[in-house]
Amino acid sequence: MDQPGDNLPLDKNVQGIDEIPGQGISALLDGQRVLAGNQRLMDRYGIKVGLGDGDAYPGSMIHLARDGRWLGTLFASDRLRDQARESVNRLRSQGTRFIAVLSGDRQAAASDTGRLIGADLVASELMPGDKIDELELLQALAPGRTAFVGDGINDAPVLRRADVGIAIGGLGSDAAVEAADVVIMTDELARIPDAVSLARKTKRRVHENVAVILLVKGLLLTLGALGITPLWGAVFADTGVLLLTVVNSLRAYYSKVS
Repeated sequence: MDQPGDNLPLDKNVQGIDEIPGQGISALLDGQRVLAGNQRLMDRYGIKVGLGDGDAYPGSMIHLARDGRWLGTLFASDRLRDQARESVNRLRSQGTRFIAVLSGDRQAAASDTGRLIGADLVASELMPGDKIDELELLQALAPGRTAFVGDGINDAPVLRRADVGIAIGGLGSDAAVEAADVVIMTDELARIPDAVSLARKTKRRVHENVAVILLVKGLLLTLGALGITPLWGAVFADTGVLLLTVVNSLRAYYSKVS
C-alpha cells in the first residue's frame, strides 16, 4: 500500500510523514512538527486550539498547527452521496431491519447525515476500535447477519469484523478494499442493494439446483435398482441434470435486480 506522500510533489524539507488513524497527519518541515487533524490530534500534542464554540460550526473541523502552536482551522462539510437515501430505502424494502451510522466525524455532521438517510442509530467521533465495539454491540442486540459499508483506512478493522464487509472501491483506500468481503468497483451506492438482490437470487438458484440433482438422481437410481430405467436414464441422470442446473443458474445472470 502506498504510504502518505508517496505520489505528492512535496518540499524536500518535509520528512517523517505519519498518518495517525482517526486523528490526522503529522510531518516535520524544516525541523518543526506540522500537524493537520482533529481535536484528538491537538490534544495528543498538547496544543490549545484558540477557537470559540466549535459546536456552532457544521461539518468537520481540521486544525492546523506548527511547532506546538495552533495556526487555524479549516471547516469541511460532506455532501450526501447521490442515491444514498434511495439505497437505504431499497435495503429496508429487502428486509434490512436496522441501519446505523458509525462515523469518526463530529456529532453535528454525523447526526445530520443520519437524519438525511433515515438511520436508526448514529454514533459519532469514533476511533477505529470504537467502531468495532459499536458493531459488536449491534451484533449482540440485533439478530441476523451484520454488514458494514466503508471506504476509509479507519474502516478496515471493522470491515474485517463484520459478518459481511463491503468496501466502496472507486475512491476507497487500499486497506479497506483488502479487508472487505465485497468490493463495489464504482462509487454508486445503488450497487449495494443490487449486490444483496443478486446474492439472494444466487443462493436461491443453488438451493434449486441441489434439490433438482438430488430428486432426479434419487428417482433414477431407484428405478435403475428395480430394473425399470434403461441406459438412457443413467445418461440423463448425469449429463441431462448437469445441463438443467447450468440453464437454471443462467437465470440469475439475466434476471433483473430488485
